[in-house]
Parts: sequence; C-alpha cells; structure tokens
Amino acid sequence: MIIGVGGVEVRGMAPPVGKTIKAGDLVTTELTPCVDGYYAQICRTLVSGQPSELQVKSFAVFQEALEAGLGAVKADATAADIARAENDVFRKYGLGDYVTSEYTRVRGHGVGMFPDQRPQILEDVRLPVVENSTIIVHPNTYHPAVGYLVLGDTVVVRKNGYECLSALPRDLFSVPA
Repeated sequence: MIIGVGGVEVRGMAPPVGKTIKAGDLVTTELTPCVDGYYAQICRTLVSGQPSELQVKSFAVFQEALEAGLGAVKADATAADIARAENDVFRKYGLGDYVTSEYTRVRGHGVGMFPDQRPQILEDVRLPVVENSTIIVHPNTYHPAVGYLVLGDTVVVRKNGYECLSALPRDLFSVPA
C-alpha cells in the first residue's frame, strides 16, 4: 500500500510521517493486494472532513480523465492511446503542465504477476495492450488547486473494451475530521 496525506503542498504520494491529519487534508492510497499470486490495484482519494467545492470540482476532472482512459481500453489499443485519452482531459481544463514527468509517473501500468509491470501507460509507449491482460488505468497527478489526487481501477482488457475488477464507486470519499 502506498499512502499520501496533505493538501496543495503534496505533489506525490507523501507518507504521513510526522503529520497529523487535519480537516481538508487529502488522504490518497494505492492499494495493491495479491491473491493467489496475482496482483491488482485500486487508487482512491478521500478528504478528512467535508470536501470543499474546489476539491469536488478538481476531482471531477480526474473522474472524467479516468472514464476517458477506460474508454480507450480495448485489445490492441496502445498504452499511448490510453494515456493520451487521460491527458487530453487535463489539457482541456488547462492542466497540461501536470501530465508531465515532473508531476506524473505513469497514467497506469500492467498488473498481474508483479504489482507494476509492462506496459507503462504513457504517451510515448507504443506497446499494445493484449486481450485478457490486466492493467490499471489511473490519472494520478498533482492538481495545483488542491494537491495530489488519485483514482484508478484494475481492468481486464477485452476485445472491444474492458471488464472492471472493482465494484467500489469512483467517488471522492470523506470521513469526519
């Protein structure tokens, strides 16, 4: 599990070492369970306390980016196709600077025998995603208005789309502060 805590000062998965979670902080996590020797991953963000309007509005961009990325998933699509679909959403909202390697490691990756395997979902990776393979699509990155946000699901690549392995809503969660 990778976890991060904080606000606009957090530009990646920043462990909560020495921090006290306060109202308004984002808590981000990438959970990577292993079942019978196979990995999956899920990425979600929650807010300590009631989410602000800005947090909700910012998270909506990530929801749209995830849907765009998932919409590009199908057998023989390239990793670049999926990454570009996600990144184009950020560009549409004037956040193109935040899809670069300065703020974003990948837009997803393969999972299965290892928790982070090929293909890396990036715009310059021309590898196709193969039918029946598993990948996670996640538009995790820094948002200048609220900080680092994560959202993503592991999917099985199908001939004309995908099968999601999670039933967890793709919402911005909150817990009492």
